[in-house]
Amino acid sequence: MLRANGGRIETVFNDMLALDHFFGVTDIVILHHTDCGFSHMTQSNIHADLQRRFPEADPAYIDSLPFRTIDSLERSVRDDIQFIHNSVLVAKELKDRTVGFIVDINTGQLTQVQGRVADAPQ
Repeated sequence: MLRANGGRIETVFNDMLALDHFFGVTDIVILHHTDCGFSHMTQSNIHADLQRRFPEADPAYIDSLPFRTIDSLERSVRDDIQFIHNSVLVAKELKDRTVGFIVDINTGQLTQVQGRVADAPQ
């Protein structure tokens, strides 16, 4: 299991590739949860906070840092599934065994999100 802020696959993708190389990953389960902290912030808020806290840092550098905040849990799961499907570094068999879910932290209910949507935003 790999964990990442916001549950976003891009954050742990290199680690996943290394694990696949050494151990052979057989399934990818993307799991996001309700009330995720990354759904309560925006990229611009994070950038502004970093600039406030580190005024000596180059603002252009801070603004270039990508933070995968979440405005829709369902879309974020779909985007992550699409990211896997778009990668030339993931075997077709593993792409076919990639699924995504949202877990409700209050009830524990898992809801599967259908992925691999042709028009999923990148």
